[in-house]
Amino acid sequence: MLQIVFFDNHLMYSEGFVMAFGDQFDIRTVDTGEALFDTLADRPADMVVIGVNRCLIKYVDITRQLRSEYPDVKILVIASNDVTKTVQSMRDIGIDGFTGKRHAGKAVLENAIRKVAAGEGYSGELDEYYN
Repeated sequence: MLQIVFFDNHLMYSEGFVMAFGDQFDIRTVDTGEALFDTLADRPADMVVIGVNRCLIKYVDITRQLRSEYPDVKILVIASNDVTKTVQSMRDIGIDGFTGKRHAGKAVLENAIRKVAAGEGYSGELDEYYN
């Protein structure tokens, strides 16, 4: 079963992600960068899904550290449309896929997760919001 760590500082998103996908994937949730790295050190994961929003979390630094310390872990970003510079910086570091929260219903997220897990990457119909 695919091992996913879901990183978002909003409990509603974390609980919703587990409710939507908990029967398909092994999901652990974290709400800080420190908890993310503690969780990965304790038990590796295949993928980290990062919920990006306008807050003080240093997503770019976390992504850079994640890519450095866990180069084989796939990274999927779910972002609000007001963080385009952050997402572009994360893309430059080498995330494996991204989607906007505006379009991230269950079917879109499941497709994105499966494509990223298979090594195909994902940006789909959302490039128009970030270019």
